[in-house]
Amino acid sequence: MTEGDVRTARAVIAAYNRSNGLNLMAHAAFITPTTTEPGTVLAAASGASPAQWPRLPPLLPREAIAVDTWDVIRRVNAFGASGIDTGIATPWRHLAHWPALLALIHCAFAPLQSCGLIDEANARLVALSATEGARMAHLRPTLPPLSPKALAAITGYVRTPTQGHALASWLAR
Repeated sequence: MTEGDVRTARAVIAAYNRSNGLNLMAHAAFITPTTTEPGTVLAAASGASPAQWPRLPPLLPREAIAVDTWDVIRRVNAFGASGIDTGIATPWRHLAHWPALLALIHCAFAPLQSCGLIDEANARLVALSATEGARMAHLRPTLPPLSPKALAAITGYVRTPTQGHALASWLAR
């Protein structure tokens, strides 16, 4: 990988981390019963300019990804998940532009999965999002009830976080 490839891969991961973190907290607040005391509501930032993202490569469709790369994607996607064939997280397909990076990620994170560290970190993140979601739940609008299928999808998202921040920290080394 070139230095430019590494910068672009980091930007892809940062973009997903930004949106996934916001989505995780919003969804947690949506499905978590409220606590009796509201959380602290931070004032909106003023005068800050929006983040400037570099041009990101296109998200590759399954058909454009080589079979051996898809196999690595399936294996890294299974870290912290309930099985190898759970829904493929979009960041892995985006990182398919760099099969060697995916192979390195697999080598670096497989021992963490084997000894249970990824599952432990995920459990802490799920607990934190439930706690903070409950503190923010009073902010949600009154909406019609969700269908059981929609509620299950949102709950699954909140209870199966990705390894994006760990990946960003690892790649920064």
